[in-house]
Amino acid sequence: MSNKIFFANSLIGGGAGSLDQIDGTALVDLDAAVAILEGKAYLYSLDADSALPESSPDIIAPDTNAGTKRWILTDLYTRQDTFKRYAFLMGHQV
Repeated sequence: MSNKIFFANSLIGGGAGSLDQIDGTALVDLDAAVAILEGKAYLYSLDADSALPESSPDIIAPDTNAGTKRWILTDLYTRQDTFKRYAFLMGHQV
């Protein structure tokens, strides 16, 4: 089975578009997710046998059929990070 990338516009709360709303049965180890909210981009990797307690934003458990599956935060980008990277690529110091 190949890995998938999921997109979300909130992290927890179980509402439509939230990361924890994605049913655990649809997830496999090393799936990826990007959640964009409040000017930040959260990048996650799914650990299928983590079972760590939920601690947003670092660890997100699916609300349905989670088992031991957890979204683990791997990186966080802000608008400022994006500006700095762009300036660096353009040869400017920030």
